[in-house]
Amino acid sequence: MSSRQRDPQPQVSDPWWTYAQGAAAALAQGIEPPEVAVYGPILQDDEYAYLCTNAWTSRLLAGDGTYRHTTLMALGSAKFMVGMLAAQGIINHRRRKAARREAVPSWQLHRDSTVILTDRRLICTGSDGNLIDFWFGRVTEFYPDLRARSIVVAFGDECAPLRIDGPAVPAIALWAAVGIYGHRWINDARLHALVPADYHAARPPVADPRPDPQQWIQAKIQQRAALN
Repeated sequence: MSSRQRDPQPQVSDPWWTYAQGAAAALAQGIEPPEVAVYGPILQDDEYAYLCTNAWTSRLLAGDGTYRHTTLMALGSAKFMVGMLAAQGIINHRRRKAARREAVPSWQLHRDSTVILTDRRLICTGSDGNLIDFWFGRVTEFYPDLRARSIVVAFGDECAPLRIDGPAVPAIALWAAVGIYGHRWINDARLHALVPADYHAARPPVADPRPDPQQWIQAKIQQRAALN
């Protein structure tokens, strides 16, 4: 395994990294993960929770580019009317600029969220404090970045992309990958730093098809901006 793929491994004590490596090693040996108790969300009869923690979440959102056009109505001298029209133009110009700025997608709704991983979904706190379900079966794109402790998950046109940041990302990324890929999670080169080296030594190298997460984010921002 190349040193590049092992780079994300921290050099100091890191409980979340240690936990994720231990869980990955157990999964690689076919050991079933232990369940954790969660309180609040009602799980399905055959659904199992594997992780409950806290992390920072945000959503990639954009405005629709519209704004309220102001028309000032008043009677007065010609000088007064000219000044009023100038003020109206300034107000509308500022609103138009603000609408254009808000139409550019950006990460919004930042919050410290409860994050729960089950074998079927990712659950996290929404902007209103209620829990939101993100079902693994609806994921269209998955970008874990262990070095940056960040994950981006997209759901096509169903809802806005979700980003998760924080120390617990190695564990969140692992369980999300298991939920998305099943046993094939171990083939994801972006997670190889979590898997024991001797496991990879017995397998042929797997190509790393990932785009850079930051490039993906910028591409999505440009695509959404072009639609507005």
